Amino acid sequence: MPGGRVSSSPVVHPWSHGLVQSTSVLSTEPKPQLFSAGKPARLRILILGGSGFISGNLARRAIQAGHQVTIVTRGRRPIPDGVEALKADRKQPGELSNTLLEWSLKQPKPLQPFDLVVDCLAWAPEHIRQDLALFCGTGQTHLVVLSTDQVYAPKHRTFPQTDEGAVYLEDQSDFAERRRCEQMLLCQDKTRRWTVLRPTIVLGAGGRLDFFPEHLHDDDVAARLRRGEALRLAGGGHFLCQPIYVGDLVELILACPSSSGTTGRILDCPGPETLEIRQVYEAAAKTLGTSLSITEIPAAQRLETHPEELPWLCHRFYPHGPLRLSGLPVPHVSPGCALREQLA
Repeated sequence: MPGGRVSSSPVVHPWSHGLVQSTSVLSTEPKPQLFSAGKPARLRILILGGSGFISGNLARRAIQAGHQVTIVTRGRRPIPDGVEALKADRKQPGELSNTLLEWSLKQPKPLQPFDLVVDCLAWAPEHIRQDLALFCGTGQTHLVVLSTDQVYAPKHRTFPQTDEGAVYLEDQSDFAERRRCEQMLLCQDKTRRWTVLRPTIVLGAGGRLDFFPEHLHDDDVAARLRRGEALRLAGGGHFLCQPIYVGDLVELILACPSSSGTTGRILDCPGPETLEIRQVYEAAAKTLGTSLSITEIPAAQRLETHPEELPWLCHRFYPHGPLRLSGLPVPHVSPGCALREQLA
């Protein structure tokens, strides 16, 4: 291994293709089996994120399942128990790379590649470039990238929506950037092991209720419901959705390395039930021991002043078939159960 100083020369990481070229042990040993005698093996997992809503639930579940978990975080939120936390801001040039290198040099023995890397923070193509450069050189690491179902162009959605013939956003929005991340992965050769998961509305412990106009980014939705205030919902909240429980999403992520049908796939992740948005809020109000009151805001009126909200003002409905065909477990926890956990 090189010394402890970080130089300005090209970085060779212990999990990158460069070390495999120069280390015969890694290049000749067989890849570890993810499952042995029907029992999941202990995976080495790296989570980019790890302290947020989805990533925090993922870290905790992975620890409970006996996996070895390292997270990369900016250090602004509490860290889940049992994980090894590295502090880095990937938006700062070289910071993620150098942090990982410095950490690797402190280890008592050379590191094997991670079995699973989960990027919960891939918001721009340069983030995918980082993932590919740092983690995907050997073909041993399975990269899972969390995207969003809102990459589809709202005016061209089908019912149900599938990837076949789909039209995607191409503007300068955050959702279009997520699609450009997906496209970068689609251009990779088949030796790279990756999967993109597109969750819909995610419910569960640590989740929020600010997922629909006019209450996007509203920290007080639950409090408003408790006080009996009317929610101002565009279109009355009559748009269809399929909320997924965060625990179901976590299980999908953890199952990717052992499911050969997920490699090189982009998969929508709908929950088990199809509801109108207003019904989700009704279930939340019921959980809080109150009833839902809605002030309907005409969708067209809302869009006149907030055209960027169009991706929310459409039906978001997807088949479960692609998940089944990929070998992943189909989500099964109802929105009602998820909300009871979320609002407990």
